[in-house]
Amino acid sequence: MIRDQDRKTISWLRKDGRMSLTELSRRTRIPVSTLFDRMKHHYPDVVRHSCLINFSKLGFDSRAYVLFKLQDKDSFMQYLQKHHNVNTLFRVNNGWNVMVEFIFPTMHALEAFLERLDKRFSIEDKKVHYVLEEVMRERFFTEPELIPLLYPKHLNNSSSVKST
Repeated sequence: MIRDQDRKTISWLRKDGRMSLTELSRRTRIPVSTLFDRMKHHYPDVVRHSCLINFSKLGFDSRAYVLFKLQDKDSFMQYLQKHHNVNTLFRVNNGWNVMVEFIFPTMHALEAFLERLDKRFSIEDKKVHYVLEEVMRERFFTEPELIPLLYPKHLNNSSSVKST
């Protein structure tokens, strides 16, 4: 089971993934050696480093989340998992099977791709949501002082994230 102290450590890393263990130690009051051990052995599947990209600065100005309803979702998802314009792929519910985040250079290119999907797969319904502006991204779990609000006292002993 993951402890409150570990949650705060993870939150600091979520806020700044490049933070050194020395700085993390100073903020959490946990020895560097202990932090190193926890990172390596206790929650390697919880924390990973990544880079957040501003896609429009790279020439990809069209971004959309699309919900799909179809019968053969497995082959559809296998196809999308290999497609270079798919950023994120979800299995979802409430009358839909799949939700995809697509990133294309233009809206025209995205629309043309969606038309090709319609021809290739038996899509019963789809709903396209174009991203007009990204207001906030990757903020959840980034404020260590708010972690106690995410884990009310009655839930603290039954966390779904386990440490080994």
